Order: sequence, then C-alpha cells, then structure tokens
Amino acid sequence: FGHLCLKFNIPDEVKPLQSYFSDICPHPLLKQFNQDVLRIKTTLSNIEFSSFSDLSVVKLLASCFSDHKCGSLHFANSSVVRYASWFFTDIQTPVFCNRGVNGIEGSLSTAVGHALAKTNECVFCFIGDLSFFYDCNALWNVRLMGNLRVVVFNNCGGDIFAQLPGLYESPAAVDYISAGHAFSAKGIAISYEVEYHSASSLEEFQDV
Repeated sequence: FGHLCLKFNIPDEVKPLQSYFSDICPHPLLKQFNQDVLRIKTTLSNIEFSSFSDLSVVKLLASCFSDHKCGSLHFANSSVVRYASWFFTDIQTPVFCNRGVNGIEGSLSTAVGHALAKTNECVFCFIGDLSFFYDCNALWNVRLMGNLRVVVFNNCGGDIFAQLPGLYESPAAVDYISAGHAFSAKGIAISYEVEYHSASSLEEFQDV
C-alpha cells in the first residue's frame, strides 16, 4: 500500500468505455443515496443521546477530536467504521481503518504497528470486542512505548449482525454468527500490563 510502482495506460480502443461509464455514474439512485446519507448525518448530529450506547460514545469521542489535531485515529472494522463515518466528519486528525479487507484480522496489530512507528504521537484505536479479542496478542509487543490508547466497544458479540433482518430467528445466530459472549478485556489488559478502565454509563466514560 502506498508504494505502487507500475502504471497501466488505458488503450485508445477502451477509452470510449471509460467515458460511457463516467456518463452513467450520476445515476438517480446514487443521488438519492447521497441525499439519504446527508440526512442521516444531519439527524444524528442533532440528537442528544441520554443512554449509554455505541452511538452515544462515538458521538462523544468525535466531539473530543473535532476542535484540534490529536495524534492518529484507527477505526478497526465494521460497525466502528460505519459509526465514525457519521460523526467524525470534520476533524483534522489523520484517520486509518481496516475496512478495506472486510475482516477482523489484524485490526489491533495495525494500530500497534502505527504506534511503534510513530512513538512521538498518541495513537487511538477504536475497536469492537470480537476484533479486539481476535487480535489481542498484538499487545504482546514489548516495544510499545505507552503511546497507544484502545477503546473497546464491548457489546458481547458481533452487534452488527443485529442489523440483518430475520437473522436472529435462527437458533444458530448467537453462538455461531454473532459469537455472543460474556467476557471483558480486563484480564487481557492485566496480562499485558496495560492500564485498564471500563465504563457502563456516559458519565463514567467521561470520567475516564
């Protein structure tokens, strides 16, 4: 990534196709999609969340980064990336994510590698519980210098699957699809000698 060394020129006989696809891109559905995204972002930005949830925490975090540049941000994958696209719309802090590969593998390792390479800045990683537990051995790296902050959204399973209509009508949904669990990251943090905080309300989260 970022080190492409080959350039492919489009043959002249293919260029008419290029212009054809450029002409059909402004499809009415695409325009409607962009309008819907803007409407959702506007609606969410005006909502005052009173309960503790993924959305309320992401909105609170976004407000912390909106006024000034602060290190680097890593949004691990899936739900966290989607939520961030709604709230982290006007920030100066560089943003990275693993959404491109559409998997939970290596999300935390990516942030750890960034923290190792940029020891002069604070690296923040926002990550779901399954992604964190799957890749938690990344914290084993003894060269970490204390410049990494990890926020784990622990909703006891792959919460994104709840958005799929009808999925939870299957008896296999919790155990084999969303991988429901009752674990916390505390033991992992202790084993790697990482400072650990938890919150179960917005007030507790703000204190952290």
